[in-house]
Amino acid sequence: MPRPGAARAWPALLLAGVLGSCAPALLPAAPVGDEGDPVALVKRLGWGSPEAFEAARPLLAPRWPALDWAGNGCSAPRGLGLSYRDDFAPACAVHDFAYHNLRVLEPTAANRRASDDAFGVNLRAICARKALVARPACLSAAAAYLAAVRLRGHTRFAPGT
Repeated sequence: MPRPGAARAWPALLLAGVLGSCAPALLPAAPVGDEGDPVALVKRLGWGSPEAFEAARPLLAPRWPALDWAGNGCSAPRGLGLSYRDDFAPACAVHDFAYHNLRVLEPTAANRRASDDAFGVNLRAICARKALVARPACLSAAAAYLAAVRLRGHTRFAPGT
C-alpha cells in the first residue's frame, strides 16, 4: 500500500531527477583534455567569450593558481574620446588573460594574432548587443581598440610578435 502523500511527491522527485541530470550542463564545462596543459586551457578561455571566461574563472582559478587571472582592464589612452572602456571591459579581461599567460607559456606571433582576433570578435559581439543606432559608433570604437592592440600589443605580449 502506498504511503500517504506519495502520489503528490512523485512529480517533485521526477523534477529533481531531471534537474539533477541537467546540472552539469548548467555549469561551465570542465577542462576537457587540458587538465594538465595550461597552454590549452589558456587558449580555450583566452580565445573564448567573456561569458565563458567569467563562468569558468571561479571554478578554474583555484585549480590553476600559477596562471595570471587578473586583468588590467582596457588600457586605451585616456582622452581619446572613446567612452567604451566600461563596455569593452569583459572583452579586455579575456584578452588580458590570453596575453598575460601566453606571453610566458608560448609567446608566438600566431598566439598573439589569435588572441587579438578573439578580442575583435568579442568587441564586435558587445557592439551587436547595442541598439541599432548605437552600433556604428561602437564598432568604430571597437576597430580603434583592436588597431591599438595590433599596433602596440607586442610591447605587452612579446617583442617581435
